Amino acid sequence: MASRHDRTNSPDFAAAYRAADRTREADIAERSTSASSPGNDAWEIPQELMELCRQLKAAQDRARLLGIFVDDRDLLRCGACELEEDVLINGVLVTRQTGDADAPDTGLRFQQIGPNLFKCSRCGHDVVLEEEPLDQRDETQERDLR
Repeated sequence: MASRHDRTNSPDFAAAYRAADRTREADIAERSTSASSPGNDAWEIPQELMELCRQLKAAQDRARLLGIFVDDRDLLRCGACELEEDVLINGVLVTRQTGDADAPDTGLRFQQIGPNLFKCSRCGHDVVLEEEPLDQRDETQERDLR
């Protein structure tokens, strides 16, 4: 039987998290019933966990609308114009010139144009996020995280 730790670090947990914002219950049910752990019999993601994932996704979406950084990726920095993201103590995401922690927020925001690709709002330079999103990691990378 898979431990609780194995289940929350499995690719299926990430799939359940991604499924949280889907409106079709059938799609969510299909993902949870097809979940399996390597070397173990198939197991089902508890509905309580699915509901918590939905609530977390909704809370993160609301926080993003308020300008709060939800720590779902690394902060961005444009190598061309030195615009960088920072997070204030209250969790609000701001952008300012690199190295000037006292500078006010420019109000500019990096625009996401792909899974790990953003466009700088100041100079238009493409900024590549050098990390693999949790929901796109393969099984080998997931095992390395345990």
